[in-house]
Amino acid sequence: MGHEFSGEIIKVGENLKDFHEGDRVVGINIVREKGYGDTKALGIMVDGAFAEYVSVPRDFLFHVPENASLQECTLIESYAVAIRALKLSNIQENERILIIGGGNI
Repeated sequence: MGHEFSGEIIKVGENLKDFHEGDRVVGINIVREKGYGDTKALGIMVDGAFAEYVSVPRDFLFHVPENASLQECTLIESYAVAIRALKLSNIQENERILIIGGGNI
């Protein structure tokens, strides 16, 4: 569990150069290797952020802008999924659609 998250870094791995203690971060839940062969899913195939503290691989992290709250940033991944779905759907003006599901997306 825990594939949509944001938080503050309290400890940084020794080989991590672009993140520091105190940095605010947001995470994504899917990382695809080059060529899309090996998919890793945080909170599904790899331990997630459904805990007070979690070790998160670098590939899943992004810096949070100063003008955004951590609560807002938690929804970035969900928002991106919804926007991508709309772009791929080719829904035209005045078409009727049905949205099913109780999730935040």
